[in-house]
Amino acid sequence: MHQPLQLKEIIIARLDYFELLKIFNISLALACILFSKHASSELFTQQQKSINEGVKFYNQETLSLPLTLGSHTNTDTTLEQNLSKQKGITLYNQYKATSAIPFLTTAAEAGDHEAQYYLGEALRKKNHYMNKEAKKWYEASAGQNDLYAMIQLGRIEHDMCEISGDCPPSQKQPIEWLNQAKNIA
Repeated sequence: MHQPLQLKEIIIARLDYFELLKIFNISLALACILFSKHASSELFTQQQKSINEGVKFYNQETLSLPLTLGSHTNTDTTLEQNLSKQKGITLYNQYKATSAIPFLTTAAEAGDHEAQYYLGEALRKKNHYMNKEAKKWYEASAGQNDLYAMIQLGRIEHDMCEISGDCPPSQKQPIEWLNQAKNIA
């Protein structure tokens, strides 16, 4: 017959877990240091900055990392741009669209379709309607076959953007975007 775990045994097991976690973190830090010892001093400075940004991001956002659908990252983006994109998406998912805009802009300008979509969303929500800038980023994302951006562009008939005449003509008609999204899905 199994005996119930004593409180003392549970505490010891938990301490062992945290000790293993500490050892892993120390090993990771040592690996980074050893790797950077072999790099030039300029590269070392860039790596330290990237590591510090990554650790800072990890410490701030560990519990709120977003899960995104279709997150194909652009291989041309840097670590800084990817961290900026993730920070922007995290803020957007926390209903802080206005705060997310500067972070998303960094990655969107580098050509990341997911950041372009979220930037379009953040700008649309900030203004409460589709505006010229939001439409520009949706079209950039849809041009890279982002399904969600195509759907948003397909929904803009009779939007404030069109009514006010504020936006330039679309690359395609809304029905064309929806048909393209349907073909991809």
